[in-house]
Amino acid sequence: MKNDKFSPKLHKILKNMNLKSNLFIPVSLIILFFSSCTPEELNTSGFVIDDLSPEYAVPIVNSDLTLDNIVSNSENGYIRKYNDGFVSLMYRGSMSSQTAEELIKINNQNYIKTITLNSTQANALMNGQQQVIDLQTIQAFDAGSIEIDSIWLKAGTFASQITSTIKTGGSLKVIIADAKKNGNTLIADIPFTYNGSIPVNEAKYLPLVGHHWDMSTGIQGYNEIRINYTLVLNPTTETINAGDEMQISTSFQGINFSRLYGYIGKIDLLDIRDTIDLSIFDNSKTGQFSIDDAIIKIKSGNSFGAEISSGFTKLEGYTKGAGNYNITNPPNPMPFNMPTINNIGIMAYDSAQIDKSNSNVPQVINQKPKQLIYQAFIKLNPNGKTMRNYIADKSKIKLDIEIELPLYGTVKNLVMESESEAELEMPENDDFIENLMIRFIAKNGFPIDLSTQVYLVDSFNVVFDSLFTDLSYKFLESAQVGVDGKVSAPTSKTTDIMLTNERAKRLGRLKNIRIRAEVATLNNGGLYPSVKLYANYVLGIKIGIKTKLNIKLKEL
Repeated sequence: MKNDKFSPKLHKILKNMNLKSNLFIPVSLIILFFSSCTPEELNTSGFVIDDLSPEYAVPIVNSDLTLDNIVSNSENGYIRKYNDGFVSLMYRGSMSSQTAEELIKINNQNYIKTITLNSTQANALMNGQQQVIDLQTIQAFDAGSIEIDSIWLKAGTFASQITSTIKTGGSLKVIIADAKKNGNTLIADIPFTYNGSIPVNEAKYLPLVGHHWDMSTGIQGYNEIRINYTLVLNPTTETINAGDEMQISTSFQGINFSRLYGYIGKIDLLDIRDTIDLSIFDNSKTGQFSIDDAIIKIKSGNSFGAEISSGFTKLEGYTKGAGNYNITNPPNPMPFNMPTINNIGIMAYDSAQIDKSNSNVPQVINQKPKQLIYQAFIKLNPNGKTMRNYIADKSKIKLDIEIELPLYGTVKNLVMESESEAELEMPENDDFIENLMIRFIAKNGFPIDLSTQVYLVDSFNVVFDSLFTDLSYKFLESAQVGVDGKVSAPTSKTTDIMLTNERAKRLGRLKNIRIRAEVATLNNGGLYPSVKLYANYVLGIKIGIKTKLNIKLKEL
């Protein structure tokens, strides 16, 4: 019998033994995991069969895992490495207020001025004499509770319209005396012509962008604008009567500012609640956990030139079903710096920190909360007009909350569990399998013991087998630690799990893999001293499947 008659059948058997799963193994104070452990297709072309009980070995995992794998699935978590290699887990949240232009809306402004001719002016026009009428007015600028001393405009339209019953032509200048761009005063110059019918209508529209408008020149010192009118009427042969008039409508529409000086009023700027997910504890069940220190850093940024009142109304750890753990001594008030008037709109920063020296943060973190909940309030000008404000359109306040968990501490009997979907395609005739062995080869460079159990779960969510005899098989022992507290030498271990034909057949029921892991720092005679974790610590894992086949000639 020739060897090539065996190869297609064996190839099909081995190809069908295709295991796909996500193996989840927690290590130390955090979670390391395997991802998409799928063996390559075994190439049996040219394979020489020496007997009818061949053995095939298929590698499915060969991976070195470091602390960089810890928070790869966390949206707000990352690792901070210090110069000596020591690492901390970092979790971050942030909140921002509305910008000044979102908070402060400036109303459209509308003004009407009527110029009425007297008999002297009417007679002069009919006798060939040009008439020039100058008027100066001070108008109130409607800004609600906001007091505008001066404002730089980035958008808006200045419009001036006339409706006249005076039967002559001429020109009108509407002058906004205190609004300037590049040194030039804002002026609407409106020529008009009488064409035999009244009223005479004309209009002029000008953009306001780029103008600086000083509203502090009046008696009040804010929210006042000076509007000057210069009306020139040409002499005419038409009949002009005393009481003929011109109505002038002046408006400012769609005003947006880039800078504003004055007083913006009392504003409840921020009072919101947010959470930071602490994914390190997502899969923890029972056990003792201790981090020697935990630090909460609050970084504040402010680009409002205004007095600020702020504080926390809530700062706590939280786990659903377990309750809240209040964190003591949050910074109230929170520290805020203010930009100088020469740096208007530039963010000024300040910070505060709570840790084991001034709070119970480590004790709260060691309760393994799943979230940090915080609620902060921020008010502008809480005491009224104690200062004149200066703001830019993008002025806002932001808070960054950062939780640092230095990986220096202990863990004892911390149990973590995870379940993930698995798929195993067994050969059509599973009698070909005499036995199946799963081999684990591991090198542990962490100062942590790892015990584990792997449960095989069917589609009815029933556990039908487990890989290890013990509930918590000591899969890996801690690496050796030197007097300096650092790992001096890794430990290695090889574990073989033999599945008989009967157990291998049951793998066809496999739907999910449920992993239970128990981790503990180095056990020194029952003591669990604190250890530090460094970036160069490595967990090396190799996993392979070895199967022995029982070939029946009549079936081949």
